[in-house]
Amino acid sequence: MAKHRGSFASKEELDMWEISWKTVIQQATCEGFNEAWSTLKSVSPPDLVYYFEGQWIPHKDRFATPWTNN
Repeated sequence: MAKHRGSFASKEELDMWEISWKTVIQQATCEGFNEAWSTLKSVSPPDLVYYFEGQWIPHKDRFATPWTNN
């Protein structure tokens, strides 16, 4: 994530994105996760989306609430 900090105009924007990401991974259902991630992707820098879809989303079952809370 550190190399993507430059994708944001300010620290505040980065902080807001990180809060939004936490909201995504804390969704109660798989559908909620998918909807929240889709919304966050639509307002995220493309390089960050590419990184998360390549490095984090494939492993969502290890850290996101819909999969770890069952």
